[in-house]
Amino acid sequence: MTDMYAPIGGGRRRRSDVAVDWTPIVPVPRDAPSPPAGHPKRGKPSMVFTYRDAAGEVLGHICRFEEPGGGKVYQPLTYCRESDKGRCEWRWKGWLEPRPLYGLDRLAARPDAVVIVTEGEKAADAATKLLPDHVAVTSPNGSKSAGKAQWGALARRHVVIWPDADEPGADYAKTVARCLKAVSAASVAIITPPSGVAEGWDAADALAEGWSPAKALALVQSARPADDPTPKRDDAAPRTPRPRDSLMDLVEGAELWHTPDREAFASVPVNTHVEHWPIKGEAFRDWLSGAFFARHQRSPSDQNLCEAVGTMAARALHAGPEHPIFLRVGAIGGELFLDLADPKWRAVRIHAGGWGVLDRPPVKFRRPNAMRPLPLPSPGGRIEDIDHGLRDLINFGSEDQFKLLVAWVTVSERSARAGTPPG
Repeated sequence: MTDMYAPIGGGRRRRSDVAVDWTPIVPVPRDAPSPPAGHPKRGKPSMVFTYRDAAGEVLGHICRFEEPGGGKVYQPLTYCRESDKGRCEWRWKGWLEPRPLYGLDRLAARPDAVVIVTEGEKAADAATKLLPDHVAVTSPNGSKSAGKAQWGALARRHVVIWPDADEPGADYAKTVARCLKAVSAASVAIITPPSGVAEGWDAADALAEGWSPAKALALVQSARPADDPTPKRDDAAPRTPRPRDSLMDLVEGAELWHTPDREAFASVPVNTHVEHWPIKGEAFRDWLSGAFFARHQRSPSDQNLCEAVGTMAARALHAGPEHPIFLRVGAIGGELFLDLADPKWRAVRIHAGGWGVLDRPPVKFRRPNAMRPLPLPSPGGRIEDIDHGLRDLINFGSEDQFKLLVAWVTVSERSARAGTPPG
C-alpha cells in the first residue's frame, strides 16, 4: 500500500472531486496492524518513542531519523482513518491539536510524584533514569510546539522544567510555564543549566556524562520558581555571595525530601554518618546556624535563616523524593531496624540470619527531643537467661505466663515485618 508511506505533507489528497482527509485514531485499536518498520525516504528510524494514554493504550509514535550531515529529524506516525471510504492505516501524520504528552502512562501511575518536563522524548527517558522518584514527560514536535500540547494532565501537580541549554530551550521553558499556569499546576520551577555545558545540553547528555541520581537531584532542587523575578547572574561577573546563598551552600551535599504527610526533611552528612531533621524544626535550624558560624565566624540573621529554611522546605516538598519516616523501629525489605538514638545515628539491623549494628541504616528515623539512647547490644544472650534476662524485668505469675509473653513478642515482631497487626 503506497499510501502508507505518504510523507507528512501528503495527509490530504483528492480522488476525483472528493477531498480525502486522514484523521488519527486515538487510542490505536488493539487489532490494528503493526506500524511500518521504516519511512519510504528516510529509511529505518534510529529511535522510536511510543506515546501512550493514562491507561497504557498506544496513541502513536515519534520516530527519530539521523541525517547524513549529522542532524536529526523527528516525524510522527499515527494510525488514521480515511474520510472518503473509511480505510484505516498507519500514516506519517501528527495528532490533532491539542497533542498528547509523552509519558501519560507513567504520570498516571505516580499521581504524587514531582513531574520533570524536558524538551524531547530522549531527554524525558534520560530524566526517568536519573530521577527515579520523579516522573518525566515532554510535548511532541519540538520546542516551538509546546503551546499546541495538552497540558491539562499536569493540573495540581508540582512541576520542574529541565530545558535544553540554548535559547530555544529557554523559550520552551517559558511557554511551558505559561501553559502550566493556565491549567493550575500546583507549582512550576525552571532549572538553569550548569555553566560551561555545551550548546543544547540536556538530561540525555547528563546521563551520557555519567551523572549520578544525587547530582541530578541537586540540579532539580536548584530550580527557581517560574515567576521568580530574580535576574540570572552573569557567571563572568564577580559577586559577593548573599548570606542566604551561603546558608544554601551548607546543604549542598544533603538530601532534601518529604514524608507521605508532606513534612519537609533534610538528610545531612555529619562526619561519618547521616542525620535526618525536619527542615522547619529547631534542631535543624540550630545545626544550620552552627555550620554557618563555623564557616564564617558569625551567626546568620534571623531573616536570612528564615529565607533559607523556607527555600529548603519548598525544594523538599516540590522537587524532593518521598520517603517514609520511622520512630525508633522501622521495617524495609523484610528486615527490622532499631534506632539506637546515639550521637552516631546508628541502628541495629535485625533479620532472619541474625543482627548487626549499622553506621548508616537504609531507613530514615525521626529523633524527638525526649528520645534517649539505647545501650549498644551485646551478642550471646538468650531470652531464657535468668540473670539480667526478661524474667528479671517482669513479674510473672507462672511459667505458662512467661511462655505466653515470649510467644506474643515473637508474633508481634513477625507481624511488624509483614505490616499487619498481630492476631
